[in-house]
Amino acid sequence: MRHGMRSLTLGRGIDERDGVRFERLDFELRLGLPHGTALRLTVWEDSQSWLCLRQHQKKVGWTFKLELQLDLWDLNGPEIVRRIEATVTHGPSKVGPLDPHTEGSIRAIWSSKQRPPRKKRK
Repeated sequence: MRHGMRSLTLGRGIDERDGVRFERLDFELRLGLPHGTALRLTVWEDSQSWLCLRQHQKKVGWTFKLELQLDLWDLNGPEIVRRIEATVTHGPSKVGPLDPHTEGSIRAIWSSKQRPPRKKRK
């Protein structure tokens, strides 16, 4: 990776909605360069996911924050890792706002086939 890695955090969490517990995986990668850039991916057991790529600078605040709601139903583990690596590779190379081309590249990396409709039970 061209940016280097400052830290990697991986955790398991439990959310509760309407009395039902849902397990989730929390992944956060903090990049060495540009400083203040982090990628966070949260995946729930039903494959619904949230990706956040953000950059925060002291005395400046948020320079950018890109959030995507995803459904990873058709992806296996190695494909998710490939997409994380591609996001870091195509991500920001400097401190400052995310340019439209970079944002479009990241959205394209995480685009996925739409989940087929569920069959009705008889």
